[in-house]
Amino acid sequence: MSTLIILSFLLLLRGLHLHHAAIFEIINQCPYTIWAAAIPGGGQSLVSGQNWTINVNARMDEARIWARTGCTFNDSGHGNCQTGDCNGLLECQTYGTPPNTLARFTLNGFNNLDFIDISLAEGFNVPMEFSPTAGCDQRIISCAADIKGQCPTELQSPGGCNDPCTVFQTDEYCCNSARNAVGLSPVTWDTTVVAYAQNYANQRIGDCQLVHSGGPYGENIFWGSGAEFTAADAVNSWVSEKQYYDYASNTCAAGKVCGHYTQVVWKSSTSIGCAGVKCNNGAIFIICNYKPAGNIIGQRPY
Repeated sequence: MSTLIILSFLLLLRGLHLHHAAIFEIINQCPYTIWAAAIPGGGQSLVSGQNWTINVNARMDEARIWARTGCTFNDSGHGNCQTGDCNGLLECQTYGTPPNTLARFTLNGFNNLDFIDISLAEGFNVPMEFSPTAGCDQRIISCAADIKGQCPTELQSPGGCNDPCTVFQTDEYCCNSARNAVGLSPVTWDTTVVAYAQNYANQRIGDCQLVHSGGPYGENIFWGSGAEFTAADAVNSWVSEKQYYDYASNTCAAGKVCGHYTQVVWKSSTSIGCAGVKCNNGAIFIICNYKPAGNIIGQRPY
């Protein structure tokens, strides 16, 4: 048995992780009312110091908890929120709209491990802390500063600070333009896949070799030296192979590689996790894993 906890100026989440269920207790530590939301779980108005308990399955992929602010709801639970709104419902059935600070968790994921993180991938609206309180690792992960006052002008939004992808919608920040170009939905960030990618990237620090991990996901890897390469640079290099891919014959041009591109635009690969390291020789190694894996022989990417 292990215990999970999210601490925050926003909320305190205590989770008792059992074999068949997990229990999270959400406590608002803000000096104002927030409207907590969870998928799975729904939503609940919490005045300062109030708590809300949710139950989730012991096996859970990409669950998330967040706070909504500036909300107004009628007696039937319909209304709207300034940040984190979920289609105007008090009891959320879909993810919230940016900006919202996210507490994300996967239970009994890859190798039966639990993964937790705090993400600003969809912007920021409240400070938050998240940590286990029992088991092997009891370190707190935290985004405790209220960064709204430091938000760049172009990212400022009522009640929060937007993420660059939401505002600019460019591949530099979203890494989805190649999929958009062929009419596909964007991939979503998966913390379990991220953890896998980071674990493998760490193994390449000593040699920076372009060797695949051989794991359960689709995978593109990148190596570069002489500059501080980013994940966007890696994706751009893979997408540049589009010129060598012929959709009609579903083949690459003779002597050319296009499999990195087809994985990027593989329709059924809906989740992604990327990581990068600076190797001991100063070069950059970047890996992106895709779930489910693409590049299935005999099938077109889309």
